[in-house]
Amino acid sequence: MTDVSILLPSIRPALARQRIDQFAKTATAVDYEIVVVSPFVVSGPRVVHVQEIERRGVIHAMNEAYRHASAPIVLLWSDDARPLEGSLARMLDFVLQQAEPALAGFRKRAPGGRESEQWSVYGHLYVGWLCASKASIEAAGGLFDPEFRNYWADPDLSLRIHEIGGRVAICPDAWLEIDQAADEVKQSNLSGSFEKDTETFFGKWQSRMGRTPRHWWQVNTPVPYDLDGWIRHWLRKVPGLKQANDIVRAGFGRASN
Repeated sequence: MTDVSILLPSIRPALARQRIDQFAKTATAVDYEIVVVSPFVVSGPRVVHVQEIERRGVIHAMNEAYRHASAPIVLLWSDDARPLEGSLARMLDFVLQQAEPALAGFRKRAPGGRESEQWSVYGHLYVGWLCASKASIEAAGGLFDPEFRNYWADPDLSLRIHEIGGRVAICPDAWLEIDQAADEVKQSNLSGSFEKDTETFFGKWQSRMGRTPRHWWQVNTPVPYDLDGWIRHWLRKVPGLKQANDIVRAGFGRASN
């Protein structure tokens, strides 16, 4: 039986092929399959292709990949994240050691750079590039809530695991490298669904968490792991600083277009 199904939605052919090739080089000790949901044809050893007829967002695509996954453990991936040598095998070992229900996440870094922070929502750790058994996922009501289109589904799943007394944890020796693609796909997702997905998330969890935030960044907060992280964490709490930073970043973005 296949050990793990890697779920990979993509609408970027070159990046999808890179990820498939990188898993082939870095996960030689693991029996895996890659379930690719895409509008373009993908083939090759270990690849299960699911044709995407209509773009309905990454959440729908990930649920479709999950539906076609044959392994008892699934790994959720994105086409802009690179697996590092041996990371998949170490992650599988970690997941098999966890008492269910449980979700496990990777340690993250930028290409050639420092470690990236983990994130929490309403004070609870959540993981995006997650690995878990289907049994854990089904105990929490299934993979992703189809009410979301592109955002907030991974915090939602993590909160559902926390809510039933499960564990969300980071594997200490499994790493991935993120080189997030800032292209028209990402901009389209932001403009087309971020606000609606945020409203859906708040509507589902605000009363259950006893919070009434005005902004998404008041509940979606980093988990600092060093002094620099703690400094950034507290600076984010300075009134007006977040809004000023967003305005400056938006200005730079327009200037670079």
